[in-house]
Amino acid sequence: MEINKPWEEMTPRERGNANLRLIKKGERTQEQIVAVARMGGIASGEARRRKKRLQDAAKWLLQQKDVISNKDIKARLAELGIDDATNAEALMLIALKKASMGNVEAMKFVRDTGGEAPSNRVELSGDLDKPVATLDLRNLSEEELLRMAEARAGDPDETGADEA
Repeated sequence: MEINKPWEEMTPRERGNANLRLIKKGERTQEQIVAVARMGGIASGEARRRKKRLQDAAKWLLQQKDVISNKDIKARLAELGIDDATNAEALMLIALKKASMGNVEAMKFVRDTGGEAPSNRVELSGDLDKPVATLDLRNLSEEELLRMAEARAGDPDETGADEA
């Protein structure tokens, strides 16, 4: 394939492969670089606006009432004391039902939406300037290991008892 062949003269295969060719530094003029960057910025803005519109539509739909057409769901929500239910509440009921039947993704959704998502952070405490001491557990007796485990189990820092 000719590197500087005009687009109009390229075969469909050459056109497809032209986008795959790595462009080396210095092959584009400053104007081309600016034009490509501008196109990328415009596309990024359009994608952000599209995502925002979708998010706003989802929020609006979740807040709507009387859109729930399933009478069983309406009746169950009414039994739970939710007479004026929104779509969000109906979806939670559906997810909870699926979770109770063993659907792991529904279980995660209900847990996370309820604010019980596991933490993704790791917190370190102590003197972080010193290297971590290593303990060779192979030299300890079974009794010593059991005592260490019991002491660790009673430590409030390890059980999360001090967190409220």
